[in-house]
Amino acid sequence: MVLWRDSVRCVPKHQLRIPHVPRKVKELPPVSEERSESRTPNRTDSGALRTLPKDISESELLASTATATARQAWAQIRLKLAPEVRRSLCQLGPSYIKLGQALASRPDLVGGELAEELVQLQDSLPAFDTKDALEVIKQEFQGAQDPAAAQELLKSLEGAVPKAAASLGQVYQGVLRGRSVAVKVQRPEARRLAAVDAALLRSLARGVEALRNPLDGQRLVRANVLGAVDEFCSRLFEELDYRREASNCATFAALYGDHGNYASDLPPPGLKIPELEPDFCGRRVLVMEWVEGERLAPSADAKEDYAVKQAA
Repeated sequence: MVLWRDSVRCVPKHQLRIPHVPRKVKELPPVSEERSESRTPNRTDSGALRTLPKDISESELLASTATATARQAWAQIRLKLAPEVRRSLCQLGPSYIKLGQALASRPDLVGGELAEELVQLQDSLPAFDTKDALEVIKQEFQGAQDPAAAQELLKSLEGAVPKAAASLGQVYQGVLRGRSVAVKVQRPEARRLAAVDAALLRSLARGVEALRNPLDGQRLVRANVLGAVDEFCSRLFEELDYRREASNCATFAALYGDHGNYASDLPPPGLKIPELEPDFCGRRVLVMEWVEGERLAPSADAKEDYAVKQAA
């Protein structure tokens, strides 16, 4: 390939035409083959310049451009569909929201666009009325060992706005015995809706497992779909009992807390584990120390700060 000095168009040698040379210029400076090829720009449909191999064909170039265009179009489709998927999961109920929360941590399965959208299902769902939340708390606090402290907490939550709302409950910041606490309250209809969703999912799983190949009669889906649904629903109902979560928190603190059995094995500064208030933890209410922190999936600001530090 040869590139004339005043042109950006590459022309095969056999199609090369000598341009008009002014009288005062007897000949053009020689341009080496190697130098011309290294400086030959090729512009794609997107406007970006890149160097192509010498022996690339026109069909290969067109195929490469078409593939890039298709990928861009599919990325735009995913961006438009992601909010619709999130809204649909919200409308279907808590079980499907829990599924979306799990998929939010697997961008390798659902793609980065959908995973980033599903992150909102973790703590950015529509909240239920605080009056309903207070009713749930009052029911759980009946017979509390410290009625004065229970009244203090309830009073601090009057007119409060939830700090976060997820599929099964929402979190408030209250005051108990003079210190700030996090109060997690379960949605009033969460257990009933989860039971309905579990029945629907099991029916769907049985239907999927019953699908057969009309040619050989073999199952189209060989995986144990019903078993997977049963496992998911079992874990969902376990999560609906906040007493189990409180027990798990206590066990984790005993292992990795300030005086835990394995605290010395952790790199400094160790772990900050919120202190539970076991007297105020029930099946639908969980109370623990309020701790400021950052979610495991970093926010956009945290990502930007990290990028700046890396660049420095």
